[in-house]
Amino acid sequence: MFSKAVPLVLAAAFSVSACTTFQPVDTDEVNIPADYKYAADVEAAKPDPAWWTGFGEPSLNGLVSEAMNSNESIEASLQRVEQARGALQIARAPLLPSINGSVNASLRDGSGSGVSSFQPSESVSAGVSASYELDLFGRNRAQARSAESQLAATIFNQQALALTVQSDVAASYFTLLALRDRIEVAQANIDATERILELVETQYDAGAVSGFDLARQRSAVASARARLRPLVQSARQTEHALAVLLGETPEAFAAPQGDLTAITTPAIETGLPSDLLLRRPDLLAAEAQLAAAEANIDAARAAFFPTIDLGASLTAQDLTNSSDLVSQLTAGLLQPIFAAGRLEGGLQQVRAQYLELAANYRQTILNSLRDVEDSLVSLEAAERQEEDLRQAAEEAGRAFEIAEVRYQAGADDLISVLDAQQNLLTAQDSLVQARQQRLTASVSLYRALGGGW
Repeated sequence: MFSKAVPLVLAAAFSVSACTTFQPVDTDEVNIPADYKYAADVEAAKPDPAWWTGFGEPSLNGLVSEAMNSNESIEASLQRVEQARGALQIARAPLLPSINGSVNASLRDGSGSGVSSFQPSESVSAGVSASYELDLFGRNRAQARSAESQLAATIFNQQALALTVQSDVAASYFTLLALRDRIEVAQANIDATERILELVETQYDAGAVSGFDLARQRSAVASARARLRPLVQSARQTEHALAVLLGETPEAFAAPQGDLTAITTPAIETGLPSDLLLRRPDLLAAEAQLAAAEANIDAARAAFFPTIDLGASLTAQDLTNSSDLVSQLTAGLLQPIFAAGRLEGGLQQVRAQYLELAANYRQTILNSLRDVEDSLVSLEAAERQEEDLRQAAEEAGRAFEIAEVRYQAGADDLISVLDAQQNLLTAQDSLVQARQQRLTASVSLYRALGGGW
């Protein structure tokens, strides 16, 4: 009867699964361009895996190295990788036989019903059993493939997090250096306004200027001091953020000094847009998750088929009496017949998850292309803006020197001096910010390209 039932069960399983034919989604639907629209036509080298060294700043190299060793988020991501390795080992276990051993010992009364003549006897038995599920329809193999892809996705996510930390450290360091330079500019502006105030006070005491000019200059000094305070606050907070990225407490951390103007902007080879599919860890993670979802579909389809379990055991009934060994072979078949839609619902769920991940994968490709183009545009704009602002700052400096001399000579009024001073402050402060934007745009480009080759 068993031999007749098996073909009927298998036929039923095949008839059920015939309605669940699955065609993988074509992820090549995204039209990837042949080249970037705003790629600069310059000689450039491929980014080094340690891409941050391209800025030629030893202090930055040390900060990134410390962050890679001490950042708590990176440590947590590494533990998630270990969890995925453990899950893969569990998923692979059903592909091999399971072997168990057992030993039983008992103590019993061998004297019959007599109470006064208690004569205990010992009995010890041992056995070994093995079981194995025949993976005829690939469910266990599919679950193992899913776990392998999930492990790959976890590793790529860990790499994406590491790239984020590296980028955040570099951007935070450049921001801190820029804030320090802006503080110097603001302090120089305070010194200049105080120097002019001393001159105005002298002229006021001599009756050469009115109280209006004195009040105006005192207001300028107070305003210059007020502009300094938020810059100091931002610098301290940026230093605190940098400390956390390095796994240190803000109280014990002191960021190294550096010269923003001495940091070079590396020429970065962007490669082809299609290279992003092999370089960006977030794209690789999305692709691995898609592969895991496809394997889950195979496992869900295999659940419609029967499971066949084989077993074998070898038992020694009583080791104390040198009993004979008893062996046993077993085979079992289990075929789902009615599951109230559980199997169909599970298949529908994993198929929908696959389609969702496929859409997310295509969207991630589009976002990555936009990231690179945006970074290229920002870098080009920042470089041109810095050059214009450098010239503007130089001219504003000369204008302020001339205005201050003319005011001391009585050839110009105080308003001309204040206007020239304000123009100089604005130009110098904007120049520092443009330098920072140029460097952070380079960091963004490295990150958009997936780091180093």
